[in-house]
Amino acid sequence: MTNLSPDDVLGLIRDVDGDSEGDLRRPHVVSTGEHPPHLIWGLGKDGATVAIGLAPQGLEYRIGEFWASGWDDLEPTQDPWVIEGMQRTADTLRRSIDSALKRRAERAARESAPRRPTAARVIDYLRHPSPERFEQLLSAVTVRVDHRDDDDAVVARIARMLPTGTLAVDTAHAPAFTIAGPGGERTVTPTGRDVTLRALAAVLGPDIELRRWVDDEPGDTVAVLVFTASERRAIIEALSQRALDARFRLIGARSRVFS
Repeated sequence: MTNLSPDDVLGLIRDVDGDSEGDLRRPHVVSTGEHPPHLIWGLGKDGATVAIGLAPQGLEYRIGEFWASGWDDLEPTQDPWVIEGMQRTADTLRRSIDSALKRRAERAARESAPRRPTAARVIDYLRHPSPERFEQLLSAVTVRVDHRDDDDAVVARIARMLPTGTLAVDTAHAPAFTIAGPGGERTVTPTGRDVTLRALAAVLGPDIELRRWVDDEPGDTVAVLVFTASERRAIIEALSQRALDARFRLIGARSRVFS
């Protein structure tokens, strides 16, 4: 999206204003009243606030001090560096929205389909492993984690794979947050997805395991599966511990998920 159009901006406003179920960090959106429809980002205390809006003459780019909170607090700019940066930010936002909408669609399909036990899916896959069979058998019970994801989104997606109430999250001391589960609790200061996944594994264990699909590495995104103790036993009884470990590596206290 190196050259934004009014339709691009309207589409972004529509989708950001919609329900993304917490899967992306949303910029402030103003789309009613006397102001033109626009997206506005606050870029931090030492940065600036920038906005893209649909003025009568077409797309308008504005910039102002970090404290600016609305369209009228910003001044129009034609600075090509600023405009290019805003377009890149809008491009990143579009990818985040598309990814969130895809995850939501996959989740809806998964929830509406007849539930086949995870253990049975894993056993079938391990008997004849291949990337194609992984997608066919396990995509519905897999959490895809990207190293650029927000930590709270990772926790939320893992929680959806668990019985309701298994995980509790306290965000009262943001940006740090505390995760509590059957294995205890951990406080996480977001520094990387490895830290968050290790914390999740600690609070879920030992009765629930997180394992990553080894055929996914190396890369920016990994596939994470959740195994209960009973599912793990069923897989081991049908095949072996070695067969399980060969394709699904346990995430533990010292795991490096992303290289």
